Amino acid sequence: MRIASSLSILVISTGLASAATLDLNIAAELYEGGANFVVLADGQQIGKGTAQNPDGETFSFEFPDEATSIGIRFTNDAAGPKDQAGNRAPGTDRNLVIISAGISGQEWSGIEFVGESTSARDQRLVLFNNTTATLQIAAPEVAQQSACDLTVEVTNFSSGIVNLSADQQTLLVPVLEKENCNVTVTGYSSTSGPSYINDQVALDRAQKVLDYLIAQGGDFSTREAISGGETDQFGSAQADNRRVVVQTK
Repeated sequence: MRIASSLSILVISTGLASAATLDLNIAAELYEGGANFVVLADGQQIGKGTAQNPDGETFSFEFPDEATSIGIRFTNDAAGPKDQAGNRAPGTDRNLVIISAGISGQEWSGIEFVGESTSARDQRLVLFNNTTATLQIAAPEVAQQSACDLTVEVTNFSSGIVNLSADQQTLLVPVLEKENCNVTVTGYSSTSGPSYINDQVALDRAQKVLDYLIAQGGDFSTREAISGGETDQFGSAQADNRRVVVQTK
C-alpha cells in the first residue's frame, strides 16, 4: 500500500449546458474485485460506481447547475503482500485508472490530471490509493454573476419629487450596460412629512427609475422596484436620504 494522497485538475469550461453531464471513462487494475469510487459535486455525493473492466467503461452522472467542483474518490484500495525483495506478485494490487473525463462535449485525457502517487501510462492515469480527484468548474454563470455586481445611487431629489433629471439619468448609464443581470431598484425618502406618504414617494421614485431603465432598452433577467420607506441612514440632512439605490447581481 502506498501513502494516501489527493490530486486535482483545474478546468475552465466556457459552455456548460443546463443539463450538464459528467462522463467518466474509468478502468480498474483488478485484485479481489473491482475498484469502487464515488462522485462528488461540491463535496456532496451524486453517484458511485465500481470499475471492473481493465479496458475501461463509461459512467455518466448529472450534476447540479450551480456546482463548482466535481470529485472522484477511490474508496477501496487494496493490495497483496510483498515478498522479501519488496515486490508484489502481478495482479495483486487494486488500482483505479482514469482514462478520460468529459463535460458537455469537452474531454480531457487521464494524464491531464495531476497529483502525487500516480503513474501515467499512455494516456491513462493510475491512482494507487484512496485519493480524490477534483474537477474545479469555472462555469459561465459564475463569471456572469461577478460581472453583474454593480451599485448605483441616484441622489439630489427634491422633496416630494419622483421624476428624473437629465443629470440623474446620466448616472444610470452603467446600469444599462449590464445584460442578463438581476436588477433591484430601491427608493427612499426623508423623514419629513407623514410616513405613509413617504413610503409611497419612495416607491414612486424606484418605479420611475426602473421604468426609465426599461424604456432605454435595459435587458435584465429579473427586475423589481421596492420601497425602502423613509430613512435617515444616508445622512443627517433630509436631502441626503431622498435617493434611489440600483443594484444589479
